[in-house]
Amino acid sequence: MLAVSGMRREVLELIQETPAIDVHSHQGTNGVWQARNLWELFSYHWLAADIRCAGCPAEVFTDKNLDARERMQRAAPYSGLARNTVNHWCFMNIARDLYGFQDEALDEGNWQWLWDAVQEKAQDPSWEPHVMDRAGVELASAAHDQPPRHPDRYFAYEYGEYLFCPGLKGDPKQCLADIGTGIDSASSLAQAVARKIRGLVRNEGIRALHVWAPVEWLYAPVAEKQANALLNRAMASAHLDLHERHQLGSFVADITAKVCGEHDVVVQLFLGAAQMQEGGPWVSLYRPEWLRAMVSLFAKYPRTRFDVFLATQPISHEATVVARNYPNVSVSGAWWQGFTPSTISTFFRDRLEMLPMNKWNAFYSDAYCVEWIYGKCSLTRNRLAVALSEMVDEGLIGRDMVGQMARSVLCDNARSMYLLEGD
Repeated sequence: MLAVSGMRREVLELIQETPAIDVHSHQGTNGVWQARNLWELFSYHWLAADIRCAGCPAEVFTDKNLDARERMQRAAPYSGLARNTVNHWCFMNIARDLYGFQDEALDEGNWQWLWDAVQEKAQDPSWEPHVMDRAGVELASAAHDQPPRHPDRYFAYEYGEYLFCPGLKGDPKQCLADIGTGIDSASSLAQAVARKIRGLVRNEGIRALHVWAPVEWLYAPVAEKQANALLNRAMASAHLDLHERHQLGSFVADITAKVCGEHDVVVQLFLGAAQMQEGGPWVSLYRPEWLRAMVSLFAKYPRTRFDVFLATQPISHEATVVARNYPNVSVSGAWWQGFTPSTISTFFRDRLEMLPMNKWNAFYSDAYCVEWIYGKCSLTRNRLAVALSEMVDEGLIGRDMVGQMARSVLCDNARSMYLLEGD
């Protein structure tokens, strides 16, 4: 547990007892719901970046001739160098709280103990719900293409870039084919988008679209005549230049936003991460114009709920101001490079001070196995306890408000927004 000056113990205990809903995870990716070995925990990409930065050779992660145990053996010595990072802190919470590991960090002499402890639980079908219960997480989101082993613990979303901004992440013609058949005009495209989303809701039970749009794209309304010309070129396999792909993306974003509002599907927008070179790492990067351009879309479709996820701190205040002024816009958690204690504290204080308690979500894990839901939730609860303790001590809120505020941002708001339950 982080030692935090000013944190009220009673506030932390109350928040640890409050149920949570994870509004975005990658549970089920490649069929993985719980860790099958220690390497799957240790190589989680947020922590893997720290281990590589500490000097672990790249081939430990890339050499296809290495099995998981060999990778773990070679990577373990770098754990100690990364033990100051927040991702290592989350990993150690997993190791200690779930598996009983006692040491400060992994090393050449102790990693095999933890390997065996993880292996012991790897085939236990009760482990996944047990870990969610330990985390206090009632429900988590997961992509619908991998049916969950415990369906009562998940709700579904769709990877929706091909719907919201086709052609910006992939071939435009293939994106349109994924939307539907018989698309030869703007009107037939609108019909295909409506059929696709209606089918995803009816057949797959999706509650959200995952949309990670490129940072270089700026939304701008596109006229139907112009959209028809772009569609003709795209379906004829003609090359669309970057500007034309941006125009096509904007046109389909308009249609999709409207249809999502009609079917109560939340549009999750992930902002603040980009690749600076092809095939390179993802780094924090943000263009202020991106969010500002989206405001006109938020205003145009007030019935559609947009949930904004941030990977970098400088945009926190601006995004919170947008959420404060547009009833259909919310902000959630802390994404990727934004998942550090100081950044989360900035996010949470902004939101707690500026937004009504029913307007934002504190937690999502971005986890690829259930153990990382636990690790991420532990830090989220810690930071929320710090923020609320500070506000109590500063005389900004009363102690009696803490429980209601914690339950709102950890659970009730997500239940209302994503599951249409409650107010």
